[in-house]
Amino acid sequence: MWIYPAVIAAQDATYNFSMDAQELSKSLREYARITRAEVTFREEVVAGKTAPVLRGVYTASDALNMLIEGSGLVVDRGRSGVLILRRAPEQVPETTAQAQPIRQNAASDSFDLEGDYDERAPEEIVVSGSRITRSGFVTPTPTTMLSAEEMRQFGESNVADVLNTLPAFAATSTPQTATRNINLAGGNFLNLRNLGVIRTLVLVDGRRFVPTSYKGYTSINVVPFEVVKRTEVVTGGASAAWGSGAVAGVVNIILNDDLQGFRGGIQAGISEYSDAESYRGSFGWGSDYQGGRGHLLIGAEFNTSKGITTQSDRPWTHWQMALNPNATSTNGQYRYFFTEDVRHSNMTPGGLITTTALAGTQFLPGGVSAPFNYGDFRTSSYMVGGDGMMVKPDLLLRNPLDRANFFAHSTYELNENVELTAELSYAVTATEFDFWPHTDSGLLLIRRDNAFLPGDIADRMDAEGISFFRMGRANLDMGFLHDKIENETIRAVVGADFDLANSWKLSTYYQHGRNTNDVELTNARIRDNYTASVDSVIGPNGTPVCRSSIADPGNGCVPINLFGEGSPSLAALDYVHGSAWRNHLTKQDVIAATVQGEPISNWAGPVSVAFGAEYRRDSLVTTVDEISAASGWTTGSFLPFSGKVNVREAFVETVVPLLVDKPFARSLDLNASARYFDYSTNSGSLHSWKIGTTWDITDEFRLRATLSDDMRAPTMEELFTEALYYTANISDPVLNEVYRITDKRSGNPDLEPETARTVTAGIVYTPQWTDRLRMSLDYHRIGVDGYVTTETVQRILNRCMDGNARLCDLITRDSDGRIDTINRVNVNLAERISEGYDLETVYKAPLAVGSLDGNLTVRAIVSYQSRLSYDDGITSYDAAGVVGTGNASSPHWRGRVTATYAVNGYQTSMAARHVGDGAYSKTYPDWYLEDRHISSRTYFDFSLNKLISLDRSDTKVRLSLSIRNLFGAEPPLNPSTGYTPNNPALYDYYGRYYRVGARVSF
Repeated sequence: MWIYPAVIAAQDATYNFSMDAQELSKSLREYARITRAEVTFREEVVAGKTAPVLRGVYTASDALNMLIEGSGLVVDRGRSGVLILRRAPEQVPETTAQAQPIRQNAASDSFDLEGDYDERAPEEIVVSGSRITRSGFVTPTPTTMLSAEEMRQFGESNVADVLNTLPAFAATSTPQTATRNINLAGGNFLNLRNLGVIRTLVLVDGRRFVPTSYKGYTSINVVPFEVVKRTEVVTGGASAAWGSGAVAGVVNIILNDDLQGFRGGIQAGISEYSDAESYRGSFGWGSDYQGGRGHLLIGAEFNTSKGITTQSDRPWTHWQMALNPNATSTNGQYRYFFTEDVRHSNMTPGGLITTTALAGTQFLPGGVSAPFNYGDFRTSSYMVGGDGMMVKPDLLLRNPLDRANFFAHSTYELNENVELTAELSYAVTATEFDFWPHTDSGLLLIRRDNAFLPGDIADRMDAEGISFFRMGRANLDMGFLHDKIENETIRAVVGADFDLANSWKLSTYYQHGRNTNDVELTNARIRDNYTASVDSVIGPNGTPVCRSSIADPGNGCVPINLFGEGSPSLAALDYVHGSAWRNHLTKQDVIAATVQGEPISNWAGPVSVAFGAEYRRDSLVTTVDEISAASGWTTGSFLPFSGKVNVREAFVETVVPLLVDKPFARSLDLNASARYFDYSTNSGSLHSWKIGTTWDITDEFRLRATLSDDMRAPTMEELFTEALYYTANISDPVLNEVYRITDKRSGNPDLEPETARTVTAGIVYTPQWTDRLRMSLDYHRIGVDGYVTTETVQRILNRCMDGNARLCDLITRDSDGRIDTINRVNVNLAERISEGYDLETVYKAPLAVGSLDGNLTVRAIVSYQSRLSYDDGITSYDAAGVVGTGNASSPHWRGRVTATYAVNGYQTSMAARHVGDGAYSKTYPDWYLEDRHISSRTYFDFSLNKLISLDRSDTKVRLSLSIRNLFGAEPPLNPSTGYTPNNPALYDYYGRYYRVGARVSF
């Protein structure tokens, strides 16, 4: 199947043709090159057919009808203007099968495995990198497309799960990576080139979508799978075409607005560990109305995923990175090593004394004291073996998620020159899970007069002259902090498209969207109540009371007994815990207009121009509970804030043909675009531009290249967020200890916009000796200056130690020299560069197996990441070739190869997903880790589909079986010093995963 387009040709324009009689496929390619039309067809449809001689001046439609006359083919025009060649209906006798006039809005159904098909094959697309309609293999900017059929191939539940298997994406913000991130839980976000989710712009049918997170991210969970025709991925800067946020590229979800009839399905899945159950139901329906003047598309989806709520069933999660306190750079010992049975050395479920002569005394149920058995390699926080609690209790590996969405899209031809569009969507997600117990890491202050102090401990304190001690307690008997997150998104669009004089077109739309994100943290600890409750004494009446109640008897304080697991009373637990909540309300309004046309023609063809303007208004309001507003929770305090951003934009783009039919240039085109921004914030007035070219040296070789200046304005969350307080582990090289600190995060209204310089260059090979193969190799370099970041607390500390004084100012130590707080304020800190190569190959051919004549499709996408660097002017770091537990890491090599064979109503597919090997870290000196190399992993996926056509009806049923990670490959040994068992952005956590499903269309 070929598509060989540029700008869609006006069907009444005339062109000079000079073609000999030849294979029909070659004539069609020549036709598309001359008319610059979009033509698509399956190879088997035109195989063995010959086109007649065509010489003279004809309109595009007349010329095409002459080429296919007598071939038994008809031409349909899709709503997007693509010319689709199909076999004539079977009821038309072969002797009278003549070329038919081009038809409008023909239905297509890619659900049929071997019959009808969609407008695009996997390798053939209309690109989202430009406002001017062009195809993926002929545009300057590299673009990848996945058809709906390809995305459904292995039973994935949504678009994001499919796209995150492509090498260009880093799966850093998914239900698997957000298990301890309440800000992202419930979403499924995309991150191109590992430059951050906020630098990947998500569009739906070329229009922006309201953010589904207060961070400005847009989750892909908002669109039902059944209404998606294809997904286009522009892997390069596109700010000049689409505006702020497109620094790394654009993901454009294209709707199946030609759908006729009903399609729907159900599916269920489960892992080999009998967990992670999932259930999904979905449908899509489309129909013309008013005699074909209008079309209505409706779709909905319901999905439940139970997640992976416990780690212990998977043996690889038992491993941990441990710290050797005896290691130095000269004694031949390594600072870190991988091992099992890593435990806390500063807490137990019932309490552990960590200071004074009583240190090493633990409390068993009932407050019974007993010696604590310390393990090996003991530090202030961790050890290997011994009596302590495991560092990783049975925590979550993947968030559970319930989601539902609804989508309706309608077009109506008011007259031959005006088409109206209306769109309404609704999406809701909900997730609920245990987050983490309220641990006290060895710092609880216990005084001698504590009301619940066991008698034997009181006697020893008296004998030793001890007035107080510090205690650590895991507090498992107090329950986990429990997260409940609901997210609701509503969006409405109205638009109008106008056919103006002389083939000019005007497209306008208005969008209003709103997102509500409700977060509730139950069993949250109230800081002041807990402090008061722990400090108990015997009251005047001989019963335990809070010390604070002596002076204020009516303060309601309930004393808590911490000695021994199970000792805290229900009344005390109720007093020290409560429910924190916050609500984020995000609104977006967009008004946009685009004009497109071909005002002139030069010696090489028509010059295409698009220009327009856009106004966007974003607002964010966050409200919280009273205790949060006073920063009164130990974890989960979120301060209220609000902000708004208005931006006015104007843009222009042109495609200018420079050469055509020259010995060294079958065609040479220049693409140029520019955009102006006017922000209401500190960003002020900005601009971006892009220039690119495509050069068809011969019919086989095409060169393409772009150079662009892109930008991204800071989001409302980056600008306006008030201080938030979390806790985090830190490995402190000053004290040679690992311990927990306060992680303070806040916005910065003085942020400057990011700027990026993007270079892409590539070659496309389309061999003339076969119509079955197409290959492309592309290079990219995206360099972002003024990169807005909130570095991890560990990186802030590490870079401070390397001499970055700006980052040292963010660190506060207490009188003992221990870090108390690291302030992770948003800053324009660094330059970040992503550089690498992408290879894409598609091969399609008939393949006979015995007496069976089927069709084979093989597609390979391979990426080599040569650089993923950070440079803050003091220190630099290149994460390319690193596969450690940090989400910012990236192996050099990643790839995805799929092979599909279809025959006699059966379709079987196999995919290989490869994650290359790499270093655990490039920053570790040689003596930090004995073996810093992490091995590669290749995961194999399998699917089998059976298509059943019911007799005497148009109903088709497809039964499917898929197995993800067919051979049950486990992640490589790659643990962290904290609670993350591996790198969730790179490796499969499910193990072998089974899905079965059934789909129906009629």
